[in-house]
Amino acid sequence: QRVEQEVAFGEDAGVAFFLKEFYGDLAETPMRLLDGDHDVFGDGSVRIISAPGHTPGHQVLLVDLPETGKVLLSGDLYHFDVSRELRAVPHFNTDAEATRASMDRIDALLEAEGATLWLEHSLAFHDGLKLAPERYR
Repeated sequence: QRVEQEVAFGEDAGVAFFLKEFYGDLAETPMRLLDGDHDVFGDGSVRIISAPGHTPGHQVLLVDLPETGKVLLSGDLYHFDVSRELRAVPHFNTDAEATRASMDRIDALLEAEGATLWLEHSLAFHDGLKLAPERYR
């Protein structure tokens, strides 16, 4: 997201955990800056969905797999099931109000798309995943 790039590489990032010494060389790397949602292949199979709040340009990924169906990779929008249930926003998020608005938007998207939410930070979720050499199709 353009806003993420501006914060990450700007002179006055204003967000404590953007530390250019760890990724500064990427500033000159060619990149495509997004301003919102983006259909990666133009066919709806992989969609980047803007979900700001954790960081200014946080995003999630909606993937439509032929056999598995639609799954939404939550990134840092939700960390655990209880985070979703309580609409809990970590204190280190850059914008709590934007996080809650993103939660509302993504929950509505999950329902509209009939997608399954994948909580990558959840150990319980992880323990139930297929791992290599198994795969999701």
